[in-house]
Amino acid sequence: MKNLFEVQAWIADGKRVRDPSNEHAKFCPLYQSVEVGFHSLVQVVLTATEWAQDEKDDALNAAMSNRRLDLVDLLLASGAQASAINFSDVCQTVDTGLMERFLRLGVDPAKDNAFARSLDDIKARPLLGFYRSFRREFPALHPQASLALVEAVEQKKHRWAALLAWAGADPFMQVPESLYRGWEFEDYNGRSAAEKACWSEDGELVKALKLRPTSEQAQELLRRAGWFPCVAVFEQLLRVIPKEQLNVTERRSCVAVEQIVERHNYDFLGSAREQQKDDSAVASLEFLLDHGARWNPEPGRLSSIRRTLAKHSANYIIRVLRLLLYTAGAAEETALRELCRTPVLRDKIASMDKPLAQEFTTKFK
Repeated sequence: MKNLFEVQAWIADGKRVRDPSNEHAKFCPLYQSVEVGFHSLVQVVLTATEWAQDEKDDALNAAMSNRRLDLVDLLLASGAQASAINFSDVCQTVDTGLMERFLRLGVDPAKDNAFARSLDDIKARPLLGFYRSFRREFPALHPQASLALVEAVEQKKHRWAALLAWAGADPFMQVPESLYRGWEFEDYNGRSAAEKACWSEDGELVKALKLRPTSEQAQELLRRAGWFPCVAVFEQLLRVIPKEQLNVTERRSCVAVEQIVERHNYDFLGSAREQQKDDSAVASLEFLLDHGARWNPEPGRLSSIRRTLAKHSANYIIRVLRLLLYTAGAAEETALRELCRTPVLRDKIASMDKPLAQEFTTKFK
């Protein structure tokens, strides 16, 4: 019934208003009255009987979702719990005063990643201002902003990523794999905006994050960038990673260079795409070596590196080896000799570059 007078007559006749056997919120008369939206109707239904807590809470969520703040106040005054409200519905109003009010009433901004989803969906500056103003008082906002930052990076929303980073979102915080997953990292370590940016092959995304990595974080970024090498990404990383942090392994080797030399050959990408990947890898290797990076892996790993490298085209192998061999200080001769000692690799080199094959034969006897 949607007519106020019909409802009042129904109640006056002593007929039952509430059906306890009906557990579905949308069939609850209180919920339905909120959906109709007449303030007086909701008031009459509210006072007609004793409502269960979950019924009042469901009706409250409906009122907030419909942005009926008058009904929200009415239901709160009648015992509905503010903590039952979905904070994303509050954020949809983009009313920072209202958002503050409900945080103070106990609404959880992290429940179902509500604040992160709102930042991702609305992308409104007032939400950033709200976050900056209240992130210390309400610490749950900070991981939510960091989750939204990862989403912005994955969607390549450069400007929004830059604004979130400016507001204080942490590009190194590990967050869930999606907006709809929890924060229990049992089977995986989560993801961070900085890592995703290094995989993006988009230097502007890395720039947008204004990274200030620790020495340990710098090594992890170099490693990640080495998986999908791109000169534009390395250009941005080397703006924030000091030169003395390029070669910090025990053998004074660069983790990104090691990743590039040992990168896998993905034949399923197709010849054109694979060639593009090879070109990007070689250009990245040259860029890093020119900036002082070195290749000096653990001796025990050379056989594995050799097997992986041998799966590439002869053209790619030659280009990589020439960079390692002819860039001053890039690699130890002993490591190169061991890397290229097998007939399989030597034959691949000789098939396209006999002078290089001859040099390996004479230089590394």
